[in-house]
Order: sequence, then structure tokens, then C-alpha cells
Amino acid sequence: MTITYTNPISGDQLAALTEEDAKIMGQIVYDVRIQTHDPRSVAYQKTHLQSYINQCLHHFTIPDIFLIQAYDGDKCVAFRFIKPVKYSTLGSLQTEEEISKYGRYRQWYIDQGLDFNTGLASGFFGVHKDYNGQGIATKLRNLCNEEAKRKGYDWVLVQDIDSKSRWEWTMNYYKKNGYEVVMSDLRVPQIFGGYGKFCYYKI
Repeated sequence: MTITYTNPISGDQLAALTEEDAKIMGQIVYDVRIQTHDPRSVAYQKTHLQSYINQCLHHFTIPDIFLIQAYDGDKCVAFRFIKPVKYSTLGSLQTEEEISKYGRYRQWYIDQGLDFNTGLASGFFGVHKDYNGQGIATKLRNLCNEEAKRKGYDWVLVQDIDSKSRWEWTMNYYKKNGYEVVMSDLRVPQIFGGYGKFCYYKI
């Protein structure tokens, strides 16, 4: 088995991806998350395959986004979308109600001196259940961070984590790869994932 990784896919190339591409990637995420589904989590309570397909289709249309995929031969076995933080829920608070509820979380990042125009949101990604534990997710993260840095992004907002196991894996990745995580004392509400505290790291 030889895993290969695509060059970053963005712009017209990303927009040209089809519903079939979305189905393949949506299935990867669904098969993994349905096994560890936590009904208390608002961010990941999608228990229908179509929800993940729709999420992929939506990502095809977001400006300034890019995608890197991993293949075993001609089979897509993993992927990771990267999008600017301004397209995340926390980065796009607009109504008075949203600002009243969640503005203090965004303000914490601003108080850290971070520019929301140069930040990234947590990536939407998945690794096929038969390929877990082979370092593919780590390789994808590293490739995405390299591309993001090349594009001028310099920090990542960490949220969208809904379980202890995903939190521990993520924090272990940061530690092993030399990223210094700056942790707030603000617990993440369910709408943003529901586990851990808001934090960020520089890339």
C-alpha cells in the first residue's frame, strides 16, 4: 500500500468537484463518526449520511478554501478541507443575539492580538475507518499547515471537537509536531463542538 497526497485543490478546480466526490468523502466521515456518535453534541449530531455529503458540497463553494486528499491507488481514503476563520460560526457572528451569546469567545481571540483575516478555522476532515492509525491524518494536517502558511495564514482557531478521544488525539498531534497551544479558560459550548476549551496555535 502506497498512500499519495494531492496538491491543494482550490478555486475552479474545487468548484468542479461533483456530488459523487462529495458522496465519497461524506461516507468516510459518516462511517467513522456514526460509531462514536455523542447525541449530546450539537456540532456532530448529524446521524444521516446526507448531512455529511451536504457539508462537503457546501465546502466546494466557499471562497478561499482548499482541499488535500489522500489516495490508496485510485481510492480516496482521507481528506481535509481548510477554510479561513472568517467563514466559521465564531468568525462570522452578525446578529445581536449571536454577539450577545458568543461575542465574548471571539473577543478572547481579539484580545490575544490575533487578526481574523489571517486565521484558519478547524479543518473538516476524515480518514477511512480501514486506514486509521497509519499516520495519514497527521500527514494531511502537516501538508495543510504548510500550504496555509504559504498562503499567508499564521494561526488556527481550535474548536469543533466533541469528544475526549478527539481532544486527546488533537492535543497530542500539536505536542508531537511542536505547536504551542495557547489555551483560554472558556469552555466550548455545544454549538461549537462541546468539548474542551477555546484555544489556538500559531503555524
